[in-house]
Amino acid sequence: MIAESWDGLRWLIEEDSDKEVLSKGEISVLRALYAISDALRPEVFVDVGAYKGYYSVRMARRCGRVVAFEPNPRNRRILEENVRLNGLGNVTVLPYAAGEARYRAKLYPRAASSTLLEGYVKAEPVEVEVVPLDEAVDGADIVKLDVEGYDWRAVQGMARLIDRCRPTLVIEHHEFRGYRVNDYPVIKGFLRGRGYIELYLTEPHRLYYHRSRPLEAIGPLVADHYINACIMNVTRGLPWYYGLPYDWWWGMNLIDFIHEVREHVLRPDEPEWLMRLLR
Repeated sequence: MIAESWDGLRWLIEEDSDKEVLSKGEISVLRALYAISDALRPEVFVDVGAYKGYYSVRMARRCGRVVAFEPNPRNRRILEENVRLNGLGNVTVLPYAAGEARYRAKLYPRAASSTLLEGYVKAEPVEVEVVPLDEAVDGADIVKLDVEGYDWRAVQGMARLIDRCRPTLVIEHHEFRGYRVNDYPVIKGFLRGRGYIELYLTEPHRLYYHRSRPLEAIGPLVADHYINACIMNVTRGLPWYYGLPYDWWWGMNLIDFIHEVREHVLRPDEPEWLMRLLR
């Protein structure tokens, strides 16, 4: 059947997992991508681990060109049909997984959790081609990376792209999804050394924005960063306000803070909200 999502797009639904494109499960990540695209008017959006097109299809209406990587054969078929259903002529779908070099590997397929790592998915593997993004794309303005535990290998394979194009990056870090990897601190250090600022979108999703680009583009996302920091404090057993740069919230609870912080983060008399991110 064909279903319509809240934003007027059309999607092929053959089984329950196909309905994920209709949800708002990662709406804060999508809104961050929209904010960046509205501010920077990107030409090329690269979607690595495109699944069935949740981001590729939507970002195709905001970018000149979308390059979508999806190695899972069934997901790729649904993705291609979703592109066709929405009349998108600016989306290129590639059958590759992203890694640090070019080689063949076993992909263990499972809906949104297909992975190149052994021991996470009980499924018959399929052989896929792994390619470094440095070889597969000639440029990028925004890259979304969701590669189920292959995070660091994929980032290594786009080092030249990062240095040359300085794209805005949205990375889902999979140690926060239960994978036995420790890629987040390595990736964070690698990107910080190349001039990137980190913002929290959700606990696993981080936005990396190059400090040479206009700071106005991340202005709307600064409040979300601090709200997420407070939520992460709670999940770690810390006071929700731990690490905040100002104390005007004294006497508030977290809900009060969430309502009020957007009025403060870009005030000229409270520069520390932004300056802390730039350090």
